[in-house]
Amino acid sequence: MNYLLIIVLYQYNQSTDQYLKLFFSLDNPLLFILLFLIIFLTLIVLTSKKIITPIRQKHFEEKKDLELKNARLSALFAELDPSPLIRINPEGQIIHFNDSAASVLKDNTLKSKNINLILREIKFDAAELILNNRSINHTEKIGENYFSINIKGISFLNIAQIYFHDITQRKAYEEQLKKYQENLRKLSRNIQMKAEEERNRIAAELHDSVGQELSLLKLKVQQFNSEANNRQELLRSVDNITNEVRSILYQLKPKVLSELGIFAAVTSLIEKLNSEIPIVGFVSIVGNEKRFQDDFEINLFRVIQEAINNIIKHSKASEYGIHLIFKHDSLRVIISDDGIGFELNTDSNSLNGYGFINMKERIECLNGSIKIDSTLNQGTSILIDLPTISELKND
Repeated sequence: MNYLLIIVLYQYNQSTDQYLKLFFSLDNPLLFILLFLIIFLTLIVLTSKKIITPIRQKHFEEKKDLELKNARLSALFAELDPSPLIRINPEGQIIHFNDSAASVLKDNTLKSKNINLILREIKFDAAELILNNRSINHTEKIGENYFSINIKGISFLNIAQIYFHDITQRKAYEEQLKKYQENLRKLSRNIQMKAEEERNRIAAELHDSVGQELSLLKLKVQQFNSEANNRQELLRSVDNITNEVRSILYQLKPKVLSELGIFAAVTSLIEKLNSEIPIVGFVSIVGNEKRFQDDFEINLFRVIQEAINNIIKHSKASEYGIHLIFKHDSLRVIISDDGIGFELNTDSNSLNGYGFINMKERIECLNGSIKIDSTLNQGTSILIDLPTISELKND
């Protein structure tokens, strides 16, 4: 029995030796595959530890260094920027500001102050802006100027930068535009109102004067006989109707203006008013009178007419004058009175009334300018300057 066991063990050992010799034999392909796998895995481990990881680390460090350099460069540019700049930490405390910020805010001790003491019209969470690299925009008046304020969080620097851009001039333009738009709306309403008033006036004139005269004329015609007195009454009635129609037509558009020009039309207007009201008016001319395009003359005449109406209604003057000064390439009109005047700085209604707005719009349509000079109890003067080269027409 022992002998058989020995024989089995011997044969087993012989088989094991043979398998080992066969496995480690250079003719065994499995040996080469195993060696290749070992070498391949070793290379992967070495590459990961010695090459890839250091490269990644180096790339991360270079990226961080580049960001830091860019931040420093931005900070340098910010220092040189003439616009105000403030930097704050996540708690909202000012950690840096440039000279322009100190100048605008009139405070050289901004450092460590909370930004909420500077920007009172907006509340924000500085830590949240910085964490999320978020920006917000805000407009605020500081002193006499308006600023567009941009607050930008920068997470990798753990700060927020606040940029101030002066928009005072833009705000002034916007306010001026709003004022012009409001004046335009007023002018539009005024034009509509004036047109309606003119229609009502013409209707009333025709009804009260011409209509009555025509009714009277009809009655006289019905009672007409051959007596001379009746003929004379009829002729007088016709003359009255003719004069009334002429008066209405003169108000609509003076015939003398289209036939003889601005000086003759203004002279005719003043002579008519002098015969009707106690205020004395006169007109003078300097230089050689020129004729202009129809729209030029009618607009200028309406401006002078409006100015005279204002003198009659409001000035309490005893006399007034219209001076026409013809130059080579321009026309100057001076309208003055010796009335009560007004204070330009306080009596804004005098310059914002429909009458003056209408006058101003008419003159600006002719590429001219209009100025008013008035002193309380010392009268008022209106100066109108108009270019005439493009308006001149040949007679």
